[in-house]
Amino acid sequence: MEPPDEAADPTPIRALLRRLAGVHVSRGDGLTFVLLAAVAMLLMAVEALTGVLLALYYRPTTADANDSVRFVVTEVEYGGLVRSLHYWGAQSLIVVIGATVAWAALRRAYRAPHALAWISGVALAVLAVAEAFTGSLLPWSHRSVVDAQLSSSLAAQLPLVGPLLRGLMLGGSQPNDLSLVRILGLHAGVLPMVASICIGALCLHAAGCAPRHPSAGSLSLSPHAALRAAALGAVVAIALLALSSLLPPHLGASAEVARASAAGLRPSWYLAFVHQMLSAAPPKMIGLPSARVLVTAVALGVATLALFPLFDRRASRAGQVAVLVTLAAIVGGTIRALLH
Repeated sequence: MEPPDEAADPTPIRALLRRLAGVHVSRGDGLTFVLLAAVAMLLMAVEALTGVLLALYYRPTTADANDSVRFVVTEVEYGGLVRSLHYWGAQSLIVVIGATVAWAALRRAYRAPHALAWISGVALAVLAVAEAFTGSLLPWSHRSVVDAQLSSSLAAQLPLVGPLLRGLMLGGSQPNDLSLVRILGLHAGVLPMVASICIGALCLHAAGCAPRHPSAGSLSLSPHAALRAAALGAVVAIALLALSSLLPPHLGASAEVARASAAGLRPSWYLAFVHQMLSAAPPKMIGLPSARVLVTAVALGVATLALFPLFDRRASRAGQVAVLVTLAAIVGGTIRALLH
């Protein structure tokens, strides 16, 4: 009996490697996307792994949540490092996905046939912020309680769906045990599931758009681009480990809902821009409460940014300028708010 022909009947791993070797990316835009995507996937893997480890000890009740996190930090071996990695991984993921969206806008990569990738990328940026924010609520410290109260109040300002969103977030008029369960469900279930759908859409887009034949100045995805991505991933992993070791996140004491006050608290950096706008706004705008106007404007702005390919089908230069100005305003506003 003759041995099977490996070329005709390859193993799944060998078949995958052979298929990847046939995919080529340009040294400019294509390689940049591969490197950014590789770093984002590395950070997502860190978030998933450390999140599972933290969930082993977490108790989602207002009485026990803070103590359970403190137990991980102080009693579990390397628990403090795991929590620090989870925290800094979430912050880094926002920066990396935001940089990817900004790079795509600079290269006008929202043009057809990249519209689906653009929408998925903007959605991932919003999901990364939502993941970091919901994660900051889980320790149920003084800041967590205040953030839960403020975020639910702002969500209630949205037209039509606002009161429903507030009720879904809190499960009552004030933060309670049910609030923590729902926040945990969002953080560990709903948001990652939606993110997985967006990542799947990006993978389908990349598989459909990647050229199968080499061209001048292109690189094969495997091994050339993959080796570069692995090297960058190693550098990012070392930097993340060093940052997590040197700057562990602060864990405040457990808070009582009735005594929670926002006095003296600064918002998280990724929400500083919105907080600055709300603080500087007059009580009313166009005859309506300013909070309702600004929250609605922010929601519409994000939706318009995500769906921009539908409004600018020709990918005009004016459209690109509008997107870049919007992103620059967000970045500039965030920096200004942090330095204020």
